Amino acid sequence: MNAPADATALDSADPLAAYRDRFVGAESPLVYFDGNSLGRPLRVTGPRLAGFVEEEWGGRLIRGWDERWYDLPRTLGDRLGRVALGAAAGQVAVGDSTTVLLYKLIRSAVAARPGRTELVLDRDQFPTDRYVAAGIADERAMAEVAVRSRGKGDVDALLASDYVRTPLRRHDLPPITDGAAAMVLARGDRAREIVERPAFISGFDHRTECHNPSFRSLADSPSTRIAAAAAEQARADDDEGRREADDGRPAQAGMEDQR
Repeated sequence: MNAPADATALDSADPLAAYRDRFVGAESPLVYFDGNSLGRPLRVTGPRLAGFVEEEWGGRLIRGWDERWYDLPRTLGDRLGRVALGAAAGQVAVGDSTTVLLYKLIRSAVAARPGRTELVLDRDQFPTDRYVAAGIADERAMAEVAVRSRGKGDVDALLASDYVRTPLRRHDLPPITDGAAAMVLARGDRAREIVERPAFISGFDHRTECHNPSFRSLADSPSTRIAAAAAEQARADDDEGRREADDGRPAQAGMEDQR
């Protein structure tokens, strides 16, 4: 069996082979399988984008909305429905990204049946889809906590209220008070003179995590766990130093004494 020759023969007989030349870089021998995130662009994409910027956007400005842009979601939806979905005209519209549309769909479903308290997904769902559903569940759970804590109010009314700062509504925020707080930085010996139980800064550490939600679970924060473990170890070292000093043994310098 001649694998390269067989593959070439199959490519030549492929009914879609003629479409290869429509893509930028089609002349390359590279076999590109990573098209889910970023596939090859069509050759007409560049000129069409340039035409849009220079003629429709640059030339027509705000008039472009009424002349064509407002109708594009339905125009493109009809084409996709006819070619790929077998849908009749007027049944498909192009909207936001898949994630945004999924958020809107789930929120609408939850609002339509307020008595339902659970969202069910299987483990094979795309990670970002699961995070969207979990976020909606948490959003409603926080509103329920606010109603229980205050002894009044309505969950659906709270979720329908305006955002103070996205994604926070008024019930997600602490009440406004007239209190104030201040922090005074001092050396360990001076801090003990000022207050009975001072809080000590044992060090600074900076970490970051991947911002792409599809690469990690938003329910877990490795950097937070590592920071907590480091703080716990520093506290244990301090306690051990104090015990040795109390016993009269030569104590190693604790975290507080090192500052």
